Amino acid sequence: PCDTPRHAVDAVIDGRADVAAVDSWAYALMSRHAPDLTARLRVVESTVEAPIPPLVAAHEIDPKIVGRLTDAFCAVGDAPELQDVLIELEIDGFAQVARDDYDVLPERRAIADRTGVPDLL
Repeated sequence: PCDTPRHAVDAVIDGRADVAAVDSWAYALMSRHAPDLTARLRVVESTVEAPIPPLVAAHEIDPKIVGRLTDAFCAVGDAPELQDVLIELEIDGFAQVARDDYDVLPERRAIADRTGVPDLL
């Protein structure tokens, strides 16, 4: 298996894989910062919208600190001094989510397993 989006892209470019799943944020970053790579790819299909990987903290972190971090991340989209960095990182902003916002992912995996969609990489 390929452990990073870049490794998945390399596998397609090198001919070790015919297709690979690459999340939209990773693809956007590669398109901005490594257009020579994405120029060698073709988007075959995309999935319906899904949450991108979460930012996580250890369970032991004080909830007050986690709350301050959450507030800070949610505020960066409105910070004028961060706009250039956000553009380079292909980030519009952050949104507070609940754990159940990610319930769709194992549900989709279960559907893929039931319908015979193989693990490609």
